[in-house]
Amino acid sequence: GMGLRPVMSPVIKTENGRPIYGYKNLDSDKVVASGMAGYVRSEADATRAGQNPLVVRAIRVDGNANPVLSAEDARRVLIENGASGFLDATNVVFIR
Repeated sequence: GMGLRPVMSPVIKTENGRPIYGYKNLDSDKVVASGMAGYVRSEADATRAGQNPLVVRAIRVDGNANPVLSAEDARRVLIENGASGFLDATNVVFIR
C-alpha cells in the first residue's frame, strides 16, 4: 500500500491539490451517523460502496491520510457523483 491510515475526516484531492471530497461538502448528521469513509483490506469487503462501485487508484497519499487522484480519475469520480451522489451519501471506501 501507500501508507494510507484511517482518519476521521479524509480529503480526496486532485493531483493539483484541489479537494473533491471532504467534510465541508457533507451533511454533518450523515457524517456523525456513518463516518466519511470506510477502510477495508480488500475489494470484497467494500460493501459500503454498493454493488457496482467505481474503483480508482490513488497516485499518492498526502500526509498518510488524504488520497491524491490523477486528473482523469478525479474527473471520473466527479462525473459519477453527479449521476449517483455517492460522495454526498458517504459511500466511500478506501482499500488499504
